[in-house]
Amino acid sequence: MPSSPSLDANHLRNLEAFCKAATLGNFSLAAQALGVTPGAVSRSVARIERRLGVGLFVRSTQGVRLTAAGEAYWKQCEPALAALLRAGELARHDTQAPEGTLRVTCSPLHAHYRVLPLLPVFRREHPVVDVQIDVSDRLVGFVGSRIDLALRPGEPRGDALVYRTLEHCSLGIFAAPQYLARYDEPRRLEDLGRHRCITFRNPARGDQVLPWMLRDANGRPVDVEVPGSLQVGHDGVAVLAASLNGAGLCQVYHFAADPHLRRGELVEVMRDFGGRTLRWSVVHPGSLHVNSRTRAFIDFLVRRVVPERAGALPGRALAFSPWARRRAAGP
Repeated sequence: MPSSPSLDANHLRNLEAFCKAATLGNFSLAAQALGVTPGAVSRSVARIERRLGVGLFVRSTQGVRLTAAGEAYWKQCEPALAALLRAGELARHDTQAPEGTLRVTCSPLHAHYRVLPLLPVFRREHPVVDVQIDVSDRLVGFVGSRIDLALRPGEPRGDALVYRTLEHCSLGIFAAPQYLARYDEPRRLEDLGRHRCITFRNPARGDQVLPWMLRDANGRPVDVEVPGSLQVGHDGVAVLAASLNGAGLCQVYHFAADPHLRRGELVEVMRDFGGRTLRWSVVHPGSLHVNSRTRAFIDFLVRRVVPERAGALPGRALAFSPWARRRAAGP
């Protein structure tokens, strides 16, 4: 018969192992992330299953997967454990001056063209804060990864997270001059079907190919499924790089395309059909306690992003990637 659940240090460690295994879908990867053995993770999960009297994972030779009960339990545990871990961290480390390790996750495009160019400035302002940045288009969970904050697109989802809008990034369609020298410039939505389009598979949306966010001839928003002669998965910077090298048309944010437009490496096409924007926010768990380094970085981003977009088109360049500057100079 299952015992009545109570919280102690051992049970919290078991919950942390369970949430990490649920997030990663693999006991070995969870063990590696936590610095323990796969057997220790398996025993932690088994202890929780005995306490609850239900199976949380289906185990097979192919791996593990959550049961329906495990899925429901994980969804409840993840935000609660995040709050507990951060409360403990706050009690141990939070001081008036920000310090410690800040863990951030954001997409490759935002990393290269937004966050990384600004990190030296942040480090000068907060020299005792170390930064770990996960550059990925995967939707990284907060609990298992110990992530402090994320830069994410779209509208807020879920009451357990706090969203603070940084900017509304405008999108355009771009091509390299050498591509347009071989193919007629598209001028209507129908023309896209005759062009080589570079599409993006988003791991945060089940690895599906994203449609292009456009406007029709009357200015109404439309999502267009373009023919993807080249599909790029998990890395928006690679989409841009392919277009820069003449592989075809791409849809990316103006802040990423702008430096290349100025150098004549890209041309914006179909401007009458572009201009839609996507909201980008800084996101963190909805705990009552946010550590000082996280607060400092959020305030820093808001201070650096919002003033520099004033008076310009939404999403225009905040800072230019060192990668982009090096590319202009050659390898």
